[in-house]
Amino acid sequence: MDPNAPEAAPHDVRDWRDHAAFFLNLSRLCPDEVVPYMAQGQPAFLINRPEHVTHVLSTAQANYRNPYHPYAELAGLYRPEGSFLLRLGHRAEHRSGYTHLLTRMVASARARFHALGESSRQGPVEMERELKELILCVFAQALFGVDVAAESEPFVRAVTLLEEVQANHVFARGADTGALRLRYQQAVEDQGRLVERIVQGCPEMREAVEEAPERHSLVHTAIIRTLLNGYNAMATGVGWTLHLLAQHPEIQRQVRDEARALEDELLSVRDLPRLHLTRGVVQESLRLYPPAWMLGRHARGEDRLGGITLPAGAVISVSPYTMQRHPGVWEEPDAFRPERFLRAEGRPPGAYFPFGGGIRSCPAEHSVVGPLQLLVATLVREHQVEPVPGVTVRPRGLVSLRPSPTLRLSLLPLA
Repeated sequence: MDPNAPEAAPHDVRDWRDHAAFFLNLSRLCPDEVVPYMAQGQPAFLINRPEHVTHVLSTAQANYRNPYHPYAELAGLYRPEGSFLLRLGHRAEHRSGYTHLLTRMVASARARFHALGESSRQGPVEMERELKELILCVFAQALFGVDVAAESEPFVRAVTLLEEVQANHVFARGADTGALRLRYQQAVEDQGRLVERIVQGCPEMREAVEEAPERHSLVHTAIIRTLLNGYNAMATGVGWTLHLLAQHPEIQRQVRDEARALEDELLSVRDLPRLHLTRGVVQESLRLYPPAWMLGRHARGEDRLGGITLPAGAVISVSPYTMQRHPGVWEEPDAFRPERFLRAEGRPPGAYFPFGGGIRSCPAEHSVVGPLQLLVATLVREHQVEPVPGVTVRPRGLVSLRPSPTLRLSLLPLA
């Protein structure tokens, strides 16, 4: 490692194991179609074949309960563009609102990228945090019509800590300290402050809570979950894509050339069909680093897969991260090769599912790839993205697949 490279800030919570590496090794070292392991003292099974992924997420999805609620909890309370974003509305007003949303998002992102480019003259910038704050504000405005700029920084910081605590089962394992518990409580308060800002700033939300006070806690939880599954996935996806382009400058140059060939100063929805290579880059990035890297299910009743009996109540792990790097499905599974998605390649159902599957698939499947194209093309069009010398970034499997250490990049403005 470069001795002059800046030292990464330590994580708030030390991982009790490398979760992403554990499941990737489990998938590759145990060639069984279904791999048994123990999760918090319970029998658990990792699905290790594409056809079994399809079985759990689609064919027999009624038997595999997802303990979380869908976005439809707040249906009717979102703005039109938010309803389209979450696949809850498809009328012309929804689609039109969504188009205007992307235009505003690209304009906001371009202005922020210019500012980051100037900051980068003094040293690398924290792209992960900057992207999350930017896209959180976009999502809150799109879904609820509320400006949360003042609350975005503490909210993103709070979510980072809460995610680390949750993924590592800190309190359940008795590994917490008094200081950490205090910080945890502060993070919960910071998270709640932004949610309350949305409830009070969105007339539909405020009326729903005032008419039925008993729904207050449900509404809060649903807002948090909707925001996390939206902005977090998109920001993490952009971050990983920029990381890969920084590591592959020739592909970055090709993406820049593609974006610069477009006439519009501000990229928009109508430019998406011509951002062909950029789409392949985004899809390949989502293959290597799917933000929602692990999908948990619980078996309602006994089932049998791959010659193994899955008992009722068993934890079922379906991982886009491990399946999308499976050497039996993908050639050079760990290599960054966007050309995979530039031509028609036959791959079995269940081999590529960065947004889940079945009725509980993430709405990002139809609403995130396009925005990712626009955000990546907008930044690379006017900046050279370079990694921090001597820093090795690896995936950290928490609730989302986050870069570790936190992603820092140099953005060099171009003429």
